[in-house]
Amino acid sequence: MVYLQAALLAIPGFLSGVLAETRNFDFTPDGFERSAVLINGEFPGPLITVNKGDSVSIPTHNQLTDPGMRRSTSIHWHGFFQSRSSCPIPPNTTFTYAFDTAGQTGNFWYHSHLSTQYCDGLRGVFVVYDMYDVDDESTIITLADWYHDLAPAAQTDFFKTGVVPIPDSGLINGVGRFVGGPEVPFAVVNVEQGKRYRLRVFAISSDGIEHDPATVQNIDIYTAISTTGGDPAGNPNFNPNLTLAILRYKGAPKADPTTNNPGGAKLLDTQMHPIASENPGMLGDGPADVAITLNISQPNPPFWDINGISYVSPTVPVLLQLLSGAKKPQDLLPSEQIFILPKNKLIEVSIPGTGAHPFHIHGHAFDVIRPSNVNETNFKNPLRRDVQPVNGGNMTFRFFSGNPGAWFLHCHIDWHLEAGLAVVFAEAPEDNISGDQAQIVPEDWDSLCPDYDALSPELQ
Repeated sequence: MVYLQAALLAIPGFLSGVLAETRNFDFTPDGFERSAVLINGEFPGPLITVNKGDSVSIPTHNQLTDPGMRRSTSIHWHGFFQSRSSCPIPPNTTFTYAFDTAGQTGNFWYHSHLSTQYCDGLRGVFVVYDMYDVDDESTIITLADWYHDLAPAAQTDFFKTGVVPIPDSGLINGVGRFVGGPEVPFAVVNVEQGKRYRLRVFAISSDGIEHDPATVQNIDIYTAISTTGGDPAGNPNFNPNLTLAILRYKGAPKADPTTNNPGGAKLLDTQMHPIASENPGMLGDGPADVAITLNISQPNPPFWDINGISYVSPTVPVLLQLLSGAKKPQDLLPSEQIFILPKNKLIEVSIPGTGAHPFHIHGHAFDVIRPSNVNETNFKNPLRRDVQPVNGGNMTFRFFSGNPGAWFLHCHIDWHLEAGLAVVFAEAPEDNISGDQAQIVPEDWDSLCPDYDALSPELQ
């Protein structure tokens, strides 16, 4: 068991035994100062590194105070197959996140999952190491969009105007520039000629499943403007050509780069195939046991519908409903937004919707048997991940329902999620209560929901 002390949100360091101070911090990653929700004053939050097979215990203390932002919080450990989610942590409250990495390795991250709070800075990197040549803190690259407006205010404007907030800058390893702002030094990754490096790039998807190598010069990363759903021309501060970092060889001059996007082959989804040990194509090519179609529409902008319903968080979390004995659609509220999945079945989800939406599932990774705008279906060796974009054409994925719980499927553009682009899968309801995979409910987890519900609106 690996123990990490955290104060809110503060993860003061790997294996640290000192509880850090927690508060909102003033932050200037692109030269513009604003208050932010940070972990120990850092953006991205402190790097968490563990080894394959480790379990973690992370006591987290919330001392957020800024009335301009959400003062409760909830952390999602993105990409890990956890057994449960939790209600938000109220101010001045400690809650311990404890889970097993369950043999998973690779790139993961953590971020707030309370409303649009992660847009205010609460996010960080979580690496589970296996064995590589050069693979350490110096080869980690984080990508983020950054807003000068606080997330609650930006969200209010979005709902009033229908205009999706556009970031003011893009950050690489926590720094960036905006038009007319100071020339903040670009992040630098130092390398030496003749050595082989593994660069771990963190955006909105985890990378805990190894895929066969492919030789390319460009890759699409779903972050910055590509995940806001808006037009960069909508914010004069934002210039994507200022979202840069420097790969600097030992002995090279310390100067800003003079080239941008040199071209070359780009990695395609159809080129990504899990390595043999990941058992590619293990779900087979037979018909699915449960087939679900999720039709995206926007009849009432800026809100989004799935199958004619805009998601609204239930007053009682779905997992609590399952633990209270809910088993059938009529037992669950709101039933229109919840799909019950039988246990140990092959599930196929098709999303034919328009627009650009990176969809993320909790509790699973899925096989993308048909990426958007691809006419062929690949059952033999489809790519496997937990985030996949719908880009103006049908996207279909499959997974096996072997992990009981209440699992969110949502667009990872937080503005779109807050506008209703989500559903919940209630997986194997009875197995959440009894059997080998039954939920073990710690006392502090059980008290979070009533403590949060009792808060006045300004503290939630």
